[in-house]
Amino acid sequence: ANSLRSLSSSSSSSSSDNYSYWKNNLNSPKHIMAPMVAQSDLPFRIMSRIYNTDLCYTQMIHSKNFIKSTLFQNSHLDVYRTGSGIGSGLGLGLGLGVERDKLYMTESGWNILHNLDWNTFEKECTFLHQNQSRRSLSSTSTSSIDTNEISNLIQTCRGDYKRYMESLSSSSSSSSRGGNGCTQTQQYGTYYEALPTISSSESNSNSNTNSVSNKHPLIVQLAGHNPQVMTEAAQTILSLTNNNNNNNYNNNNDKNDSQHSGSIENYNGPVSGIDINCGCPQAIAKKGNYGAYLMENDLGSICDTIRSLRDNLPHNVGVSVKLRIPPDYSSNSSSSSRGRKVLKERMYRMMDAGVDLLTIHGRTIHEKKTKIRQCNWDAISDAVSIATEYSGSKERIPIIANGGIEQYRDVLECLGVTEANGVMSSEALLENPGLFSAQHEHQQSLTPKEVFQQQIQYAHEYLDLCILFPPLPGSLGKKGGSFNVIRSHLFKILYRYLEEQPDLRTALADSRNMVTIQSARDLINEMEKRYNDVMDIEYERLKQQGFLDGDKLVAQGEKLLWVDLKSSKNDSSWYRRHREAIKSNRMKIRGAQGDDNSLSSLSDEEKKIAIRERINKLKKQKMEKKEEDQQQQQVA
Repeated sequence: ANSLRSLSSSSSSSSSDNYSYWKNNLNSPKHIMAPMVAQSDLPFRIMSRIYNTDLCYTQMIHSKNFIKSTLFQNSHLDVYRTGSGIGSGLGLGLGLGVERDKLYMTESGWNILHNLDWNTFEKECTFLHQNQSRRSLSSTSTSSIDTNEISNLIQTCRGDYKRYMESLSSSSSSSSRGGNGCTQTQQYGTYYEALPTISSSESNSNSNTNSVSNKHPLIVQLAGHNPQVMTEAAQTILSLTNNNNNNNYNNNNDKNDSQHSGSIENYNGPVSGIDINCGCPQAIAKKGNYGAYLMENDLGSICDTIRSLRDNLPHNVGVSVKLRIPPDYSSNSSSSSRGRKVLKERMYRMMDAGVDLLTIHGRTIHEKKTKIRQCNWDAISDAVSIATEYSGSKERIPIIANGGIEQYRDVLECLGVTEANGVMSSEALLENPGLFSAQHEHQQSLTPKEVFQQQIQYAHEYLDLCILFPPLPGSLGKKGGSFNVIRSHLFKILYRYLEEQPDLRTALADSRNMVTIQSARDLINEMEKRYNDVMDIEYERLKQQGFLDGDKLVAQGEKLLWVDLKSSKNDSSWYRRHREAIKSNRMKIRGAQGDDNSLSSLSDEEKKIAIRERINKLKKQKMEKKEEDQQQQQVA
């Protein structure tokens, strides 16, 4: 079982099926949004799709917790039935097709809507008034948005919120399910995985059973190490989201009922695949025995999980794995024969087990947070060649490249270097949701003022979507969890400007007073006012007019210049906040000269030894200098 599989006709056939899944079920996506805890929320997924993201992942869902608790399901799974046929739109109830589900609202979801100026929202909603000054930056996707559908959705949301507020003051309100203290009014708006467009509305009545997942493919990521638990969680998710089932988990009173609320045969819903998290390098993953630690310690259970999922899930729902490259790949080398050997063994065993798709993050389990280093695209290229070797044909198992993406040009370069099928982004996409949009290919040609206007617009658009599709709280708090999701997004989108405006940064972080969308909107408006007085003069024009002296600016009265602001520098972005070490791809000992003292290729123990030696050397130099000074004093 541990030996590598030799090439055969069966492997070629399996690879052909994988390629068909990639092409027909996922629409051959090039631009992919990564699974991000408390950040791959529904409104952000919708926003990313507006800007040319082809495939989205949900946040990681802990499989064991998911099957044990309905409350956990309601707080984490923001995927619902999508409906099909005439009457499946905004709860029309025509009986001509399965209606779309409403969103399930937790207490924190309702809380973010308090004090909202609904009249102003209707007048300024980005996706309703495309000709207004505050409109979407996307020139390709938003022009076809069905504004009538959006207008109806706003009215539906407004009505649902009104009924919720009335239910709070009604003495007849009672708990709806599971004794979790929720009122009967716990449904809101309408579920969409992407904003409705005119073309999709017109063709809705003629849609085939798989049109929803094909057009807006979505993969749900699960974490866990037990094959049976992982399979039960996946089956529950498909059962809850299957359009062919009449039951909806929003109406179930018992978690056992929800787990068996319907068949998953002939699955027709928004979920295109189930992903196994084998890439998380954080300490919590080590404690829970999942993520990158599971890949390092128990490849067998991963393969058992793949087989169990593949045997028990519908054929149109794929099984994928997201993993990191083995630690055997050294950080200062583009490739390592040992690393490739380990990667090959892991990939072959997973492909033998029946995996349909692999995402390779070009960093090791040790490269995280401040220890992050240059992404190893050559190792990802190794993965592509290994998949090709396994299949014996060009129709190999699809490989998604992950890591090292900051600008759109990086997307193109990564595809060229790795020959992967698609590119996944996480942190860069959080700051720039338009990363994959073609119009942002020349991002660096934007003036500092244009970058500011872009980021402010992203913030407004995200808040608009949060009104229509309030994010679930996850594990971020019963009362404030939904806004904590919003808060985290705004910190990243507006990062460089919040660093310049510490009082606004403090205000946004205030979990007692900054708790609603309206308060966040007011903060963004205040930020806009502060930057209105900044002069919009291009650097070259300043230089030509003699206002620049080398890299220093000549004062222009009391006016600020965009090029003089820290936020205008490339290294001020969220993505680059701790990546300066990437430039040289080495971490040097303090006081070292040249490249001979690089620590990047050393083990942790070797680094400690090298640092101690350097410290002892500095102490010795200090002592020698002290003795030399004493001798000079004696001579004097």
